[in-house]
Amino acid sequence: MTTNQFPVSVTLHNCGDIRQALARRAFWLIAIIYLLASPWQIPHANNDTAGVLCFFRLGFSGIALHYPTVMTGDEPHYLVVINSLLQDADLDVANNYRGALSGGRDAGFWFRNYPLDQHVVTARNGHRYSYHPVGMPLIIAALTFPFRGTRWVEPLAVMWCTAATLLGLVLAGKVLERSGRPDLAGPAVLLGGLATPVFAYARGLWAENLVLLGFFSTLWLWSQNRARWLSALIVALTIFCRYPAGVLFAAIFLVGVWFRKRGTVAVGLGGIGGALAILLYNRIFFSNLASIYSSAQAPDLPNRYVLGNFVVGLVGNLFHPMKGLLVFSPVLVFGFVGLIWWLRQRELLAAVLCVTVVLQFAVISLYRYWLLGSSFGNRYLYPVMIPLAIGCIEFWKKSSSRYSKAIFLLLLTYSAAISLYGGFLPGAVYERTPVGIVSHIVERFPMFFRSVEP
Repeated sequence: MTTNQFPVSVTLHNCGDIRQALARRAFWLIAIIYLLASPWQIPHANNDTAGVLCFFRLGFSGIALHYPTVMTGDEPHYLVVINSLLQDADLDVANNYRGALSGGRDAGFWFRNYPLDQHVVTARNGHRYSYHPVGMPLIIAALTFPFRGTRWVEPLAVMWCTAATLLGLVLAGKVLERSGRPDLAGPAVLLGGLATPVFAYARGLWAENLVLLGFFSTLWLWSQNRARWLSALIVALTIFCRYPAGVLFAAIFLVGVWFRKRGTVAVGLGGIGGALAILLYNRIFFSNLASIYSSAQAPDLPNRYVLGNFVVGLVGNLFHPMKGLLVFSPVLVFGFVGLIWWLRQRELLAAVLCVTVVLQFAVISLYRYWLLGSSFGNRYLYPVMIPLAIGCIEFWKKSSSRYSKAIFLLLLTYSAAISLYGGFLPGAVYERTPVGIVSHIVERFPMFFRSVEP
């Protein structure tokens, strides 16, 4: 076995075909569930339900059957940038926020006439630019360009993000098959897609959906030693979409250098290209070449990216009641064990996934403001959810303890239940603890079947 190839286990051909068929069925099951969930939502900000088919009542707002929309957090602000690109061909979003406040759809259906806090920085030229990375809005704007100026920009933008998540899950399964572990592909995709917050985030306009696709598409191309220029381009674009995504590709690069894997240089060049694109963007729009983040050191917004206490961050990222990864998906605790067991076999993919998890936790735990950002659990830890789901399946296959498997199934049931609920109704789970989610359901249970007049 050479270090330039993923290790391939010796399996019967027909057994491999069966496992690949199961993986395909797992993907189609997830795709169907995501499709069925896409119309269901709880308006997060604006109680205006005019023109919306509402069947049930949940608290102050109805459970609405509606085309996909942005619902919370940074989503409407990303949509504002997309509409600015489509309508005005620029990144000055001041007029788009005014349009949303006056009843336009610039920030989404639910945010018409709503006083959004404007996520902007006033540049030296007087223009007001979003302080969010513009990579994802640029890509989505290109994909929705034929529908500019219509109501279909918003649902199509969300659907493209959902499609990116689904394709990312497909490629995760392909990477496992390529590595000689088709036995992990189907179960890991099911667990990661339905028993983690990945489902809820797939329902929204988040850059993390494109990061998932970028990471596994790069890993898939890297494993096959081909299309290196495409791999470098994907790395650069993904980093431009979400700057901390560079951590994921740093993991691939470091492991590739250690194993002397061919194609690793392309990953490194892509990382350099992404960093240069960020610097160039900052220089052009903010006259600030050295900023890590597009808004850092701007006149009216302080630099939030500073180091904090690593131990506090690590414990919080795992166990904080509203942001802890293991609070919402406790089954992933077995993923750490499974990845370590797999790493003992000194396989290349296991090393990449382990280093990815370690680096991501290290960077986010060192970030003083790891609590920031509207999320279901901790959105900053989104990139490690699928690698840990893979580790969970490895644990299940290697463990011989009936007690540990019983605990595994118990935690899996809890994780799947809360993730499925969040996937169908993201507006009911964002910025809530599990106790808060249950209380939200129990307190309003009698209202579920009270019809709503539009």
